[in-house]
Amino acid sequence: MTVVIVGAAALVMAFSAASLGLGDLIMGYDSQKSQEVATAGDGCLEETLYRLRRNPNYSGETLSFGVNSCIITIASSSAVRKISISASQGNYYSAISATSTVFGGTVSLDAWAQN
Repeated sequence: MTVVIVGAAALVMAFSAASLGLGDLIMGYDSQKSQEVATAGDGCLEETLYRLRRNPNYSGETLSFGVNSCIITIASSSAVRKISISASQGNYYSAISATSTVFGGTVSLDAWAQN
């Protein structure tokens, strides 16, 4: 009887440890993918600023690279550009809002927020 009780207790502890380990792996994977998508969004913002320097009338597009994609939209009122970026990779998403000023070939990033 003692062997059965000790064996059952050991089995419960092993199952609990395995469940916790699996949960940590899933959280780590989700964190990594979320960071990858956030980095892709930052890269798309940099690409947007580069394209605005080359063409002040740039209005956005959809960019795909590797497993990541970004939808860039730009609303302008005179020299101020409101930039919205939606980055995705599978089921993971990141959104960036930014405000930029384009004046005389110079582009400045005035505000930036990751949602």
